[in-house]
Amino acid sequence: LRSPVCFVKVERSTDGDGYAEEQELNVFGQDVFVLVKWNPEFGTEVFTNFQLEIKEPVVMTMRYSPKINPKLLVYKKGDTEPFEVISVNNINDQNAWLEINLSRKVPAR
Repeated sequence: LRSPVCFVKVERSTDGDGYAEEQELNVFGQDVFVLVKWNPEFGTEVFTNFQLEIKEPVVMTMRYSPKINPKLLVYKKGDTEPFEVISVNNINDQNAWLEINLSRKVPAR
């Protein structure tokens, strides 16, 4: 577990003028990074993901936390573009490790 990442929740609200605002909040606290195992996918999995239009697929392993859910964004330390969570797998339902599938977030077309 050597790669630092932060998990961000996006909270949407409206300001006093009625405009939509988005605020990103780290679920573990401000400026807190969690160490994970970061594995970019390779081989035939890349071709399958390319057909599904999944950009930069990653499988990430980390210690279990109940705060992790598929609605979060993930930022790798030093990276400005977020990854979005595709799925969260509680390995063997033992609440010890999570395996999280990610892809690079792409803007809506």
